[in-house]
Order: sequence, then structure tokens, then C-alpha cells
Amino acid sequence: MCQAKLTERGMLRPSFVPPAEIRELRDYTRLRSNLTRERSRHAPRVEKLLEDALIKLSSVATNIMGVSGRAMIGALIGGERDPEVLASLARGRMKVKHAALVLALTGRFDEHHAELARILLGQYDALTVQIDARRSDGLLLTTSGITSVPLPRLSQDSLLQSARPQTALHHRSDDVRPTTPRAGQGRCTTRPRSPPSSTATCTGR
Repeated sequence: MCQAKLTERGMLRPSFVPPAEIRELRDYTRLRSNLTRERSRHAPRVEKLLEDALIKLSSVATNIMGVSGRAMIGALIGGERDPEVLASLARGRMKVKHAALVLALTGRFDEHHAELARILLGQYDALTVQIDARRSDGLLLTTSGITSVPLPRLSQDSLLQSARPQTALHHRSDDVRPTTPRAGQGRCTTRPRSPPSSTATCTGR
């Protein structure tokens, strides 16, 4: 009731609406988050497909979509079936796990699995291209009130807070909260959450 009277008298400012540049940027970051989430679902699908072919690559490799894992899966799709040859494609710290890789890569991977793996990896790579296109590592924000830093380091919340005008009198309608009047009192007092210097009263009688 008190907020309605304050709004009617023009004592409250409307809710903050970010500039168009910030709204567009939030759309891009939200889309990138969704694409990243969708891409992360493809790795378990590839792992399940390999396990169906008795290929236990995930038991040795922490990330089957890494450099070594992709090289081995790519070789399987290309027709290579020799576990020794596949294990030799390991890179970095994976090289010391040669014996375990040979055992993990011994299975019954056939052309049917190869076709399904090709489709899944194609979808994974397509999403990666879209995510990289949204990354915009070189983009610097020059909107007023925002520090010029690389885009990936800024979250949606920090962008919104940076774009919000930081003035003592600026607050939204929900920044004012009414206090419950005591019994026998006909007045309700509203006080802003911040800053404490701004107060407003309304009469409930």
C-alpha cells in the first residue's frame, strides 16, 4: 500500500533497464552458456558408444575429447583397429599409460560404431565453432560505466552492476521496504535499504 502511494506521487523511480548494448551482450553470453551446456552432453554419448564397442578409453583418459582421445577416436573412425597403433597416438602424460591404453582399446569397434561416432563428433565440433564465435576474446567493452576488460572475464551480473548508475538517489521501487506499523498506530514508515539517508513516509489513515 505504501509503495503504491509512493509510486503514485512520483517519489520512486522505475526499475532499472540496462542499455541496449548490455542487453545484447547478455543475450550473447546466455546463448554461449546454452551452447556450452549442450556440447558437454555429447562427451557422455561418445563414451557410451565406445563402451558399447567394448572400448574403455574413459578408464585411462580423463577427457576422451582431449587431444589424445580425439586422435584415437578419429583413427577408429578411419578404420584403424590395432590397439598398439591406437595407443601410440597418445600425447603428453598419456604416453606412459601405453599398456593400459592397449588393453582399453581392444574391442569390437565396427563400421556401425564409426558412423555414429562421426555424427556425434560432427555435432560436437559444430557447437565448438559456435562457442568460439561467441567468445570474442578481443572484444573490449567501451559502454559508459564499464571498465574496458576482455569480455570472457565479465559475467552477466557484473556487467549489469557495472552499467547501473551509481548515484545516491538511484534505487528501484523494490529497494524501499515498508515496516509493519505497531498496534494502535495509523502510520507506516518506509525506509530504503540503501542509502540510509533517504526516507519517505506515508499516512495510512
